[in-house]
Amino acid sequence: MIDGKELTVGQLKPGTKLTATITTSTTTATERTTTVGSGKVWFVSGYNVIVTLPNGENHMYTVDDSYRFNVDGQKASVKELRKGMNVSAEKIVEAPITEVVENVVVTGTMK
Repeated sequence: MIDGKELTVGQLKPGTKLTATITTSTTTATERTTTVGSGKVWFVSGYNVIVTLPNGENHMYTVDDSYRFNVDGQKASVKELRKGMNVSAEKIVEAPITEVVENVVVTGTMK
C-alpha cells in the first residue's frame, strides 16, 4: 500500500519510503495418531504383554490397567489376557506441534 493505493513492486519509484509490519502468531496443538494393531498374545505378566504381530515379530507393551484390548469382540484388560489369545488394540500417539504464521504488510509513501 503506497499512499493508500495497492501497487506492485514494478510500480514503485526510486525514493519510495517503505515500512514493513510483520505479525507473527504461534499456535500450539497436540497431534494425535491412531493406529489399530492385532496379533496373538505370546506372554503376559502384570502390565506387560508380548504380542506376536502378523509379520511374525514380537513386541512388548506396557499398558495401564484401565486400557482395554479387543478379544473376539469383547473388551479385556491386560490382567484378563492369556497366551494364545488373538487381540486387537488401538495405539494413540500424541505429539505437541507448533504452527507459526507470519503476515507481512508493507506500506509506504512516494516522493
